[in-house]
Amino acid sequence: MVLVLALFSTVHDEHIFLIIRFLYRFQIRCLFILGSFAFAVDKFSISVFRIDFEFWYIYDS
Repeated sequence: MVLVLALFSTVHDEHIFLIIRFLYRFQIRCLFILGSFAFAVDKFSISVFRIDFEFWYIYDS
């Protein structure tokens, strides 16, 4: 945070706007990547659970 404030004090107004826009896009991209990774892990664990449940159901009956 202090580094960002130090950058803001040394650059001009149009550069501040560009930096803010870049950080905003970078943050959205990171959130999207993390969200899709969490979704993939969630789908993987659900499919593993389903296979395990079907296996247990076949051998139990």
